[in-house]
Amino acid sequence: MMRKRLFKKVGITAVCVVSIIMQTISFASAGNTEDKSWRFDYNNDGTDGSCTARKKEDNTYTYVKCDSSNPRALEVFAGASKGIGPGDYGSSLGSDYSTPAHSIKPGTRIYFENKAKKKGYSATYLVFSDTWHSPGKYSGVWSPDNLSGFGEK
Repeated sequence: MMRKRLFKKVGITAVCVVSIIMQTISFASAGNTEDKSWRFDYNNDGTDGSCTARKKEDNTYTYVKCDSSNPRALEVFAGASKGIGPGDYGSSLGSDYSTPAHSIKPGTRIYFENKAKKKGYSATYLVFSDTWHSPGKYSGVWSPDNLSGFGEK
């Protein structure tokens, strides 16, 4: 009887330890979630800007935060193109795949669906456009994937 109880306690403890280890591994293997800075200086010439492409590792939503003191909203979307990999400069002139555009105000953050990985692209980048078409400077951070798992499907 004592032996059965001991085995039961050991079994329950083992299950708990394995569960904790699996959760830790799952968290540690989250996608490309490190916040990297971006900057867009718009000089009223009608062109959009983009940032360096980053690897898209999972199906979570893309995260963008705007830290600039510019009071105007910025339009942002994610793009992906054949031949543009992690570390390459993203194209603001056109993408093989792009998300819908989203408006982000300074001091806020947004999450939006980005199907670049599902569509077979290895990397994704942000494209920026000034909504007022007036000179201005914008900056912030972004990650192609997010730690919360928001949007995972």
